[in-house]
Amino acid sequence: MIRSYSAPVLGEGGQPLGFVTVLRDATREQEVELARSELLGVVSHELQTPLTAIKGALELVVEEDEGRLSRVQRRFLDTIDRNCARMIGLVGDLLDLSRLDAGRLELDSRPLDTPNLVAGCVAALANLFEQKRQEVRVDVPTATPPILGDRRRVEQILTNLLANATRYTPEGGLIEVTAEAENSHVRIAVADSGPGIPDPEREPVFSRFYRGKDASRLGEAGSGLGLAIVRSLAELHGGLVQVTPPASGSATRGARFVVDLPRAPEDAE
Repeated sequence: MIRSYSAPVLGEGGQPLGFVTVLRDATREQEVELARSELLGVVSHELQTPLTAIKGALELVVEEDEGRLSRVQRRFLDTIDRNCARMIGLVGDLLDLSRLDAGRLELDSRPLDTPNLVAGCVAALANLFEQKRQEVRVDVPTATPPILGDRRRVEQILTNLLANATRYTPEGGLIEVTAEAENSHVRIAVADSGPGIPDPEREPVFSRFYRGKDASRLGEAGSGLGLAIVRSLAELHGGLVQVTPPASGSATRGARFVVDLPRAPEDAE
């Protein structure tokens, strides 16, 4: 594999004189990256089975309890359950990344009803919003055209954005979800009333394992993989995701993530 880097050569007056191009053999780097991705996939797969077994056994213990467990034991089991679920989610994220890297993640794209899709994702995280007494405003007109995408993966995109919003929105805060047609795409935006994302972090925030300064300062849990997966899945659909300033007239003043996904052809709607 050959990688090239080019830069313009300018004269004293700033006029372009030509370009300098450097070619570099990146075969070894590609081999190392491939080996890393394969190792990540294997380790994640091997971790998934015992974690699923632990969670299943834990659920059986809780379900069959007839009052014999003390309050302290119950609290410990709840802690184990939460952390086990978190580990399973992390392993799932790592598996998705390894499949994306290897080009093995295939999409089953079909027309998806946008209003129902958004409503379903918001309902799935209702318990998280309720725990922090957050208000969620959904503005998705019934006339919003359908998305052409893989339902599971589009739901994953929206769920990650909503989970990110509730994580950084303070208790009693506001989260807004909107959708509208935008040329050949459907644009979905998730905005929150959290601390926002500084301009220098708006691109790095999509990098793998990246944690913003506010995340570290606030002690928010997270692997730094969610937004990286969102970007990869959006691009796999032929769309894109970005962080933009809050929309004019919006009650939110924090981060606003906008994802554009392809619109289903009219004859498929």
